[in-house]
Amino acid sequence: MMLASAGLYILRNQLRNLLNLTDTIEDLPVNNDQNSTENLLKAINTIKEQTPIAIRNFSSQYGSNGSDSYVVSNVCSNPEIYPLYGDSTHALVFRTYGPWWINLPSYQETKNFTRWENHFTSRDFIDIEFRDFVYECYSLNIYETYNPGTLEVVYVGKEDHYGNIIWHRIWSFPQPFSIVLSNSEEIIIENGLQSTNDLFPDHIKTDSSVLQTLNLNAYTRHTCPPAARLPRIVKISLKDKISFPTRLIRLEFDHSTVSYYSEIDTVILSGKILPTDSVLNESNEQREPSLTVS
Repeated sequence: MMLASAGLYILRNQLRNLLNLTDTIEDLPVNNDQNSTENLLKAINTIKEQTPIAIRNFSSQYGSNGSDSYVVSNVCSNPEIYPLYGDSTHALVFRTYGPWWINLPSYQETKNFTRWENHFTSRDFIDIEFRDFVYECYSLNIYETYNPGTLEVVYVGKEDHYGNIIWHRIWSFPQPFSIVLSNSEEIIIENGLQSTNDLFPDHIKTDSSVLQTLNLNAYTRHTCPPAARLPRIVKISLKDKISFPTRLIRLEFDHSTVSYYSEIDTVILSGKILPTDSVLNESNEQREPSLTVS
């Protein structure tokens, strides 16, 4: 019994050091109940695949507010479409696609500003919240079920006990990732360069002046399989990339390189979890978060 009590005490301190949120972790009672130690050990060593529970913020959606069709909240569920391929009202769909709108005079007028990031290509984003904090992240899986291949950047959010968020970039295209096909075959992608013809269906004229202005061969999507043909899971490895517990993911996209709307079924975060109640007390959930990018 003494060993169990001592083990729980050590485990509590290690947990506090890991989270770097000492003031906000609820005190864990130290007692002689061996079951308490075993339950805590089991909780923090559980490997879990989580689907989103909420959308914190987003840039656009094809569906209207209050609708269930083509809206960002459609990713807050288990896979409903995959491994099918095609248009579905149950998917997340952003508002734009292709390069046509980039060439509109109204868009050109918005370009007279500078960004602090070089080679910025993201045009849409979504901030996703999961229920439990993950302190050892394994992977992020994005289920692409229509016109895939537009993911640009992945951030993870570090949230303090006031609800403030600092976003940390942990992956950007064309850094290594893998594609999981419906037959469970996993294809490792070392770089994302590919030809324009591989991205667009046969009926799209890839020699048009509009497409050529995008300089597609410099930064386009995935080499295998062709981006506009198959449903797949884009798997981003997160192992050893995150040094703090997180339950927030930001995805950024560039839809100018697809010929029609891209659709996402769901997003799954995999890793060892910490129950949310052990990290933030209830008062933190009521504060308005602020956003910072690093």
